[in-house]
Parts: sequence; C-alpha cells; structure tokens
Amino acid sequence: MKITCISDTHNKHKYIDLRAFKDTDILIHAGDFSNGNKNQTESFLEWFNSIDVKHKILVAGNHDFYCTSLLFMEILAKYPSITYLYNSSVTINGLKIWGSPFSNI
Repeated sequence: MKITCISDTHNKHKYIDLRAFKDTDILIHAGDFSNGNKNQTESFLEWFNSIDVKHKILVAGNHDFYCTSLLFMEILAKYPSITYLYNSSVTINGLKIWGSPFSNI
C-alpha cells in the first residue's frame, strides 16, 4: 500500500503535479490547504476530489478557519470521496488513521 501525505499547500494546490500521486492508495492532506476563506476551501475540495486516488483523507490545519463554519460540512457533503477527520479515525485495509486539527506545540 502506498500512502502519500501532503500539507501546507496554502491555496497553491493547483501547482502540484498530479503525477506525484501515481500508484497512491491513500492520499492524506494534513492541514493548511487554504488561507481560511470559503472560496479557497471550495477550490481545494474540488481539486482534491478530482484526484484519481481511491482513499482521500483531509485534516484541517490552523489556517483552515472555514472548516469551523457550519457551512463547511454542507459543502464537504458534495464530495463523498473525501474522508474528513476531525478528532476521529478511519480504518483502511487494517490501517487505522487518526486525524485532528489540533496540535500541542
């Protein structure tokens, strides 16, 4: 199983060469995909959803302020191929993955 993890793309996701995800089984974006606004969040979700990877996992970061909005979950519901982890986990092929937007620095 090939797992690819990216983070801190800060609204620059469209510059990522999608060939980097070739043969990836699980793609994790581990926070800071935006600079906090709705338009950037929607743009990212559309891009992330379009990637040809079976399992896509999203965890918010400290700059992803829009994820705290009640509307975020409504928007996210449009993208069922994305698993959003908020102090929760998912098990894929026996591998348990935990995601939380909080860190202890």
